[in-house]
Amino acid sequence: MSSTSDGPSIPPENRKWFRLGVAVAVAWAVYLVALLWLLRLDTTLGLAFAVVSSVAFGIAFTLFVLYVY
Repeated sequence: MSSTSDGPSIPPENRKWFRLGVAVAVAWAVYLVALLWLLRLDTTLGLAFAVVSSVAFGIAFTLFVLYVY
């Protein structure tokens, strides 16, 4: 990585993965808040949401990274 007067130069492919990481972190934070709210509302509903959404997100994210991104 070379430095310029404007700061370090980040290759575009690294910037792309960084943006994906930030998007996943924001989505995880929203998911966590929703999960905690559902667990306070009803434990069974919260656990069902956690299992179903985790499996669905894992499969969707894997397919997205392999075939789209």
